[in-house]
Amino acid sequence: SEEAAPPRDSVRAAASSDGRALLVGREALFVFDAAAAQRGAEPWQRLAFELAPEEVVHATAIDARGRYWLATIEGLLVLEGERARRITQAQGLPDDWLRGLTFDRSGTLWLGSNQGGLTGLSEPGISTFRSAHERERMNLARVLQASDGRVYVSASDRGILRLEQDGLVPVPGSQVEPFRNVHVRFFQDRSGDWWLGGTAEVWRVRGPELELARAEAVGHEGGAGALGEFFQGADGRIWIGGSDQGLYALEPAADAPVFQRVLSAADLDGAFPRTLLAGHDGSTWIATNTALFRRRGGDLQRVQPRGALALEELEPRALLLDSRGWLWVGTRHAGLAYTREPGEKEPVFTRLSLKQGLPSDHVPALAEDEHGRIWIGTGRGLVRFDPENASLRLFTTADGLAGETVNHLIRDRNGVLWAAVAGGLSRLDPSVAPAPSLSPPVCIRRFEAGGRALPVPESGSVHLAGLELSPSERAVVVAYAGIDLAHGATLRFQHRLEGLDADWSESSAETSVSYGSLAPRSYRFLVRALTHDGVASTAPAVVEFRLAAPLWQRPWFLVALALALAGGLLGVQLLRAGRRHALERIRTQIATDLHDEVGAGLAQIAVLTEVARRVGAETSSARLGEVAELARATRSSMADLVWAIDPRRDTLRDLLQRLHGVTANLFGGAGLELVLRMPSEAELDGLALAPDRRRHLLLFFKEAAQNVARHARATRVEIELVVTSGRTGSRLRLTLQDDGRGFDPSVRTEGQGLASLRRRAQALGGELVLESAPGRGTRVELDVLL
Repeated sequence: SEEAAPPRDSVRAAASSDGRALLVGREALFVFDAAAAQRGAEPWQRLAFELAPEEVVHATAIDARGRYWLATIEGLLVLEGERARRITQAQGLPDDWLRGLTFDRSGTLWLGSNQGGLTGLSEPGISTFRSAHERERMNLARVLQASDGRVYVSASDRGILRLEQDGLVPVPGSQVEPFRNVHVRFFQDRSGDWWLGGTAEVWRVRGPELELARAEAVGHEGGAGALGEFFQGADGRIWIGGSDQGLYALEPAADAPVFQRVLSAADLDGAFPRTLLAGHDGSTWIATNTALFRRRGGDLQRVQPRGALALEELEPRALLLDSRGWLWVGTRHAGLAYTREPGEKEPVFTRLSLKQGLPSDHVPALAEDEHGRIWIGTGRGLVRFDPENASLRLFTTADGLAGETVNHLIRDRNGVLWAAVAGGLSRLDPSVAPAPSLSPPVCIRRFEAGGRALPVPESGSVHLAGLELSPSERAVVVAYAGIDLAHGATLRFQHRLEGLDADWSESSAETSVSYGSLAPRSYRFLVRALTHDGVASTAPAVVEFRLAAPLWQRPWFLVALALALAGGLLGVQLLRAGRRHALERIRTQIATDLHDEVGAGLAQIAVLTEVARRVGAETSSARLGEVAELARATRSSMADLVWAIDPRRDTLRDLLQRLHGVTANLFGGAGLELVLRMPSEAELDGLALAPDRRRHLLLFFKEAAQNVARHARATRVEIELVVTSGRTGSRLRLTLQDDGRGFDPSVRTEGQGLASLRRRAQALGGELVLESAPGRGTRVELDVLL
């Protein structure tokens, strides 16, 4: 930089926390140093970097390391000392036309683009690379560093690409058959020769250049095509899994190499070899679709895992032997498993999964950095795991990762990690320490006591106080949430209930906790969130509540109890008087029923009998038929009355049996379709019913059923009895529905059937629903509290 006069044509400016300001002129960049101005020194400096005439800068920023950032219409410019670097779509930006940028408290740089929306970039500065020409996302299957140091990737249905300065460039001839779908069958051996698995063949390209025009087909013993990854063992032979589920090997130095079968499908339990790994003791690890094998010399042994990983869960997708000699196994759906004793016949495995903090249980890629940390490629981001302190750190698209699913990982000769991702190629330097996570805020989202939801603001609350719970609300549920401000990752939570818990709980991804049968006292519930690198919430969210003691535990209850005992004798007398009045009402009701129904029936029988005696034989026969009908009806009424007052019939189960009998008598031989939906007798056993209510229910049902049998002309009748329990007690709902001729309920009729139904419903204190229309059947429903 050099001294300069203040610019007169500045168009953009940005200030830093140390008093410096960056100004963008028409053709140059200027820095104003406020501290220099206070010392009397020249505050203005012109940066040596020259803007191009067509360069348009829309925004600027200065980060904590003193670097200058410029959002332009041709990507992001980073100025650090004398060095300038440009980040564009080739490095992962969604759009080169940038309109704004700013740093948040975590050090994440947020970019607003013309068409790519909002993008966040954070240290350690994961670089992303995509197609140099199309700038589109692609699903990369494998990445490797060639002997000349260049990086190659294979893409699903896109062949092979090489990383150049502008991005990923297709290798000529790789985007057509037979190399369009090499997928993971893509490898360079120690001599520099290339090996590729085509659609049905294996090809060799003599290196070190990857010129597919010089590809030579390599034969197979039996003609089996390639399926698994290529692997070069300690003896120099090339290994690959065949489409016949066998394992093949060849001598690469031979003039006409031929793959020869080493293991058959029967040896590998009918699954093809996906991945192979060289052991430190000269053995070879073979991962199939469903199992893990170890081949030592000519001996093949299936690994029988013990510990946290069950045998049926072992579906290996990635293998790694680290610098400690530990074996790491990435699985399809069971997370990551590792053992410190891979040489044992039945090694004990330790497991890392969603429960321990992994973002996904799908682990298709593994690598180790120079510090002994394990990098785990999952279906939801890249995870760094430090076995020394069991800490996890998640890297996602918010950190610059090309996509969510990491399919393959390697560490190059310089210790840099390369990730083949469903979205592009990502480069990460493990030696650069990521910025520490911000303390994640946490809030209470829901608080329930005894099934009752207490009011909580829709946006959540960090402190709820003064909550009073009744003695019946001993079961408490607290739901909470938090936000990872830097990465947007899934957080883990710890909670503590002061007065019950001695310390914080184990961390978990669960966002609610339940407590049952709490004792009466005051409580203080706390919850905090933790990021993947262990940063906890600075201030936990708090709920303060008090559970009231039951009445019998309160001091004033003894006074009330004494008053209650003092008035006990009076209460007993009143109860006796009430029982006498109740018995008198029942007796009066019985006398009325005997007079109205049985007495009236007998009187009619007497009259009809006298008439039949005086008239002729022909008329007498008809009268006697009426007498018989009246006698049967009177007998039925008498039976109903006796049944209703029988103290042995005081349960709903007895009512159900009675209803079944009435139904059989009325509809048994009517030739219609009868549908009965009633509870079992066991469900109703023990539910008592007073005699008067039991009788009203029976007579209501008989009246409704007789109306159907006599007047409906129905072909189908549905009868349903439902009993439910709630806070206010048990309720009974009785429904009769037919498909008969129906009627207009608003038209008055001469009969007493509907009036009788209404009287019975009123006497029961229930709700009667009557729905009917001409030609549309009838529905009668009674809902009553038992």
